[in-house]
Amino acid sequence: MMSKATISKKDLIVVLGCVVFLLANLGAIGSSGRRRAKDVVCLSNLHQLGVIWKSFAEDNKGYLIQDSDWLGPLCAYYRRDTKLLLCPQATKPLKEGVPNQRGRKFHAYVSEPYPDIGFPKGLVASYGYNQWCTTDDTGGGRPRKLLWTTAYVKSAYKLPVMMDSTWINITPYHKDVPPSYDGETYWGGTDIDEIQAACVDRHNQTINVCFGDWSARSVGLKELWEIHWHRNWYYGKSSTPNYNPPLWPEWMVHMKDYARK
Repeated sequence: MMSKATISKKDLIVVLGCVVFLLANLGAIGSSGRRRAKDVVCLSNLHQLGVIWKSFAEDNKGYLIQDSDWLGPLCAYYRRDTKLLLCPQATKPLKEGVPNQRGRKFHAYVSEPYPDIGFPKGLVASYGYNQWCTTDDTGGGRPRKLLWTTAYVKSAYKLPVMMDSTWINITPYHKDVPPSYDGETYWGGTDIDEIQAACVDRHNQTINVCFGDWSARSVGLKELWEIHWHRNWYYGKSSTPNYNPPLWPEWMVHMKDYARK
């Protein structure tokens, strides 16, 4: 006669431990898959915004916008699909219905009101514009000789136009310092460490960027100090080259380096 199989308490604990381990790993795999899906959607959004920028430039003799506000001038091109303005990692503002509100790592910002175009409470977005692409140097401390003004240049693939950001626009300088901790809200003023609004770890130590050839790719957080925000990035306002990266805060030290050798 065959005896019935029995499971000891010790065996049961081992089995339950294995089940818990598998469930935990399945959850991690699911979370990783969702994150990658959001990365892809964000890149797709920026690529489509690149197509919009291309159309805008073609309609304006190759030039980009005149000032720092891109949401208003481009509204006619995207207004039927405002979801394009949102990175999937940052779709909602911290406070609903509050205009001129800064974003955060996983929160969108809210622009000024646009009653004339149908957005009296402002637009919710989580992408920012590189102000070195404007055609006007007034009011922002941007030397005219450093402005791109147009994407129709040989090095367009190096020219960052739009990117993950916690504010509508930024004017980075090579001397800008990173946020002191991951997720720190950027509150700076004109020409004060504005790169911090884009230095947010939304996509596994990277952000997504649309370049002047209208392609979109991921850019490492440390790489933000190496891409050519303006026409003379490694020289800035003077004739002295500045190749040195900033002093990285603890939360960025372990990240991949991109500095010129």
